[in-house]
Amino acid sequence: MSYWVVLDAHHHPCYIKTGRKQFLITLTAKMKTAIRTNGSPRHVPAKIIAVPGIPYTLNMKRVELAVRKVIGGQPISNRDALMNPEILDHYGGLEELRKD
Repeated sequence: MSYWVVLDAHHHPCYIKTGRKQFLITLTAKMKTAIRTNGSPRHVPAKIIAVPGIPYTLNMKRVELAVRKVIGGQPISNRDALMNPEILDHYGGLEELRKD
């Protein structure tokens, strides 16, 4: 199972589960069109990126702040509180976030 993380212009994550491993440009365009149609142009994310998983705490809460910190190059002080801290390493190494 892979996941998509949708990042807005400020790199705030929003997660969408999917069973697909391939990320198609046409699918990305369709997602952006659907968000624009059902929301507004303001809600269309700057980037849509496939990721292998979503970090969770030991009591199954999503850890969005840690993702933002890793993307921004800041250290994470409470990795022991995460069920799957290795996922954060993937977010820090995303080349898609270094472009633009």
